[in-house]
Amino acid sequence: MQFIGRALSAIAAATAPPPPTAEVVDLTRLTGPDGKLYYEIRRLPVRYQPPTAYNVTAFYSPVPGERAIGVENSMDLDNPTTRKVETYSVRGQAFVDTAHDDGSNSKLMLNISFPQRLAQEPPGQFWILMVVVGDDGTYETVVVSNDSRTSLWILHERYEMDVAKLKGVLRALIYKFGFSADQIRSLVQAEVRRQ
Repeated sequence: MQFIGRALSAIAAATAPPPPTAEVVDLTRLTGPDGKLYYEIRRLPVRYQPPTAYNVTAFYSPVPGERAIGVENSMDLDNPTTRKVETYSVRGQAFVDTAHDDGSNSKLMLNISFPQRLAQEPPGQFWILMVVVGDDGTYETVVVSNDSRTSLWILHERYEMDVAKLKGVLRALIYKFGFSADQIRSLVQAEVRRQ
C-alpha cells in the first residue's frame, strides 16, 4: 500500500507545474561573508543519500564575482565492517541558471562530484523554494528542491529547529508547494559533528 501511495505521489508530481521559487534570493545572505553551515532537518529520499545517513550538513560559500555559491555537503555513515563512523563529503558549485531564472537568483544548477561509494548524478537543479531571514540578517532556513519535486531538503542554521517554525515550513510545503507529508523524512543530528 505504501508503494502505491508513493507511485501516485510521483505521478502527481510529474504532471504538476513546477513549484514556485523564492521571490528574491540574496546569495550573500545565503552564504554569509565567509560561508555558512546549514543542518539538514528534513528531506525527501534520494538515491545518492542513503537512508542511514545522519549528521547531514550543507556548507555554502561565496564565489567572488560570480552569480554562484560553493557547495560542500557532508554526511556520516556507519561502516558495518570497521564499526566506525565514516564521513563523506562532496563539493561543487551551484550557478544561477540564467536560461530559467527570472532575476530572483532562486533557480540554480548544481554541478558536484560524488565519491565512488555513492551513486553518481549529473548536474541538477538547485531551486530555492523558501528562505527565512535570521536575526543576523543571513538566512536561518533554506528549502531546496527541483522543478519536478523529486528532491527536497529543509536546511537550518542550527541542528535543531523550533517546532512552530518547522510546522510552518511543512504546512507551506504541503499546501503551497504540493509536497506529500508522508514522504518527508526527519533526520538524526547526533552529538558527534555539531558545531
